[in-house]
Amino acid sequence: MQESNVTSRRDISMARAVPLGFKVLFSEIHWEILRGLRNWEIADLQKRLAKEYERLGQLLEQEGSESAKSKQQSEIDLCRKQIAFLSREVEHLQTQLRNLRQDIIAKRRKKWDV
Repeated sequence: MQESNVTSRRDISMARAVPLGFKVLFSEIHWEILRGLRNWEIADLQKRLAKEYERLGQLLEQEGSESAKSKQQSEIDLCRKQIAFLSREVEHLQTQLRNLRQDIIAKRRKKWDV
């Protein structure tokens, strides 16, 4: 039973651990930059989404008079399409960000044989 623990454990020499530590550090800094930029993009899309919801609310509140109803209906439909698109895009970017993290870790482990 002890032999399986010994074989599954990897001993890393100090000469390999120090450069590997720096590689991990710089790789994590790179990841944080990527994550920060992607989160900035997501936050921007969420702001646009909030504005579209606000605009839709305003249009629905004004929807009353029959004369401008067809024009308002087309604007309402456009707002709803924008909301659907932006919602899907935010979800896609969040999923892509999670997958990117897993890919980076997998590539790092394979490349550095850790």
